[in-house]
Amino acid sequence: MAELAAKRHDAPRDHMLSGLVSDDGPQGRMSQAEPITTAILLFVAGHETTVDLITDGMLIFLRHPELLEWMRREPDLMAGAVEELLRYEPPVHMLPQRTTLTDVEIAGTTIPRALRSP
Repeated sequence: MAELAAKRHDAPRDHMLSGLVSDDGPQGRMSQAEPITTAILLFVAGHETTVDLITDGMLIFLRHPELLEWMRREPDLMAGAVEELLRYEPPVHMLPQRTTLTDVEIAGTTIPRALRSP
């Protein structure tokens, strides 16, 4: 990746890696290592999540053949099925914990402020 980043620095093209190595963003240009680690993270994250979603989805369909048959009969439902698979068996399970800082009301239900441990 470092070699490719160096090539794109010297001869930029119209794609993300060239932008990462040559853009002078609001905080200035990234260090030499930052575009490389960012590109690797994006590559792995995009690949890993896609592979996991596809394999987990197929496993669910194989465990529930009636759902697989339903998708075969009505393929227009597949986009919604993918959204449901993302909810039911997400490819990423480790997300930062998020807590409410104040009481929040949503659709008539109050979500109380989270108590913090001392």
